[in-house]
Amino acid sequence: MIERALNLQQCFKDATLEISASSYPTLSYTIPIYNYLIDLIEKFLKEESYSNDIINAIDKAKLKLQKYYPTTNGLAYITAAIIDPRLKLDYFKDQDFDEETIEIYQQQIINLWKTKYMPTQNQNNNQATNKSSGLMAYMLHETDYPNLARIARDFLAIPGTSVPVERIFSNSADLISSKRHSLNPETIKICMCLKSWLKFTNEK
Repeated sequence: MIERALNLQQCFKDATLEISASSYPTLSYTIPIYNYLIDLIEKFLKEESYSNDIINAIDKAKLKLQKYYPTTNGLAYITAAIIDPRLKLDYFKDQDFDEETIEIYQQQIINLWKTKYMPTQNQNNNQATNKSSGLMAYMLHETDYPNLARIARDFLAIPGTSVPVERIFSNSADLISSKRHSLNPETIKICMCLKSWLKFTNEK
């Protein structure tokens, strides 16, 4: 029982690290990760009998996940998942989301497209089919799918958690020291961006 509980905790740790990364798009995988963790909890509770304390702890974890689960109001999460060529609307169908929910998601994307991203008459309106990393697929075909690339930049570039941003703020202490506390805000911004981009380039 202890081993299974530790394995469950490890899954939560792995999911946290995955969604907290900064070198690849993470927002589109927020919904799949939530579903994965909720399914793990339900499977965990079904496979064996546990004490009331363990059941209560697991139930609270599930309730916490459900509390923050991206709903139909979470347009950014839904858009990121659907625009990601690795997921698309097919993900929700494969996960047996009810037809009404899928219809709501689809209509939200259509409304977003019509109000902000619909191409002009001479622009291409095809879809990206590349199965590589979501944002990269649109970067590679930006000239072919300029409007879809705009959506990808606007949504897939959003981090799935605040961890990458908090990490940058923490690193800023190395730049803004007691000897450099008078730096211009724009200079600080440029330096922090360059540092982040160089780190990403080196990781590649």
